This record gives sequence, C-alpha cells and structure tokens, in this order.
Amino acid sequence: MLTYTLGDSHAPAAPIRIFIANLPEVLQDLVAQIVRTQPDMVLVGQARHHVEILKAMRQSVDLLILGAPESYPCPGICSHLLGEFPHLKIMVIADGSDVARAYWLGLRQRKVAAYSTAMLLRNLRQLHEVDSMD
Repeated sequence: MLTYTLGDSHAPAAPIRIFIANLPEVLQDLVAQIVRTQPDMVLVGQARHHVEILKAMRQSVDLLILGAPESYPCPGICSHLLGEFPHLKIMVIADGSDVARAYWLGLRQRKVAAYSTAMLLRNLRQLHEVDSMD
C-alpha cells in the first residue's frame, strides 16, 4: 500500500487520501474501484450530498473528486472547502462529459482530461503534487 519517494528509499510516502462525491452512481463506483487498486492512493470515503461532504472533510483528505453539472465556473462548495481546508485539492468532473477541472487554494485552476483511467490517475497524481502556496 505504501510507496517510496525517489529521494529517500527508506521512508515510505504517505498515500494520497481521496474522497469521492456527487458523481453519478455508476461513475462513482468505477472511480472508487480504480482508486482502490492504486498502491499510492487510499479511498477515505464517498458521499452523495453537500452536507456529507462538509462533514467528511473534517477527516484527513488530500484530494476530493467532485461531480457537478459543469466543471467551470467553480461550484460554490469548492470556495467554501478551499477556505476551510487550504491543503485540499479538488477535481471537478462535469456530469455526462469527459471534461474536468482541478482547483486548489485561492481558486487556482486548470482544465484536465478525465476520459480514460490512465489520464484520470495521472491527473490525480499531478494535482496532488501541486504546491498550494504557488
């Protein structure tokens, strides 16, 4: 379950803690399955409603995968979450689309592709590595 960093082969790297919310049921189940099979990721929970998301963020979450009607503009819950949890990164996946957008502190954002498992995983890992203070 743990991976090793390039700089220190003796220290295990902490897994990326991922929470999934508001995706259509089939997609949410698929993304959860994908995350569970990754050695450097751990699924810490899932939710279908904003209230559940807000409660869940009290635990340690690095990255939230959030479904929304559109990935841009940023869903309102994102600004609230990023204000409360500045280390959090959020990937918003538009309903019925392969368009996603990544958001982090200060509502910084970038458009990402999420149309394949490999692309989704690559984008999650890259987003996790973004320095919130840059």
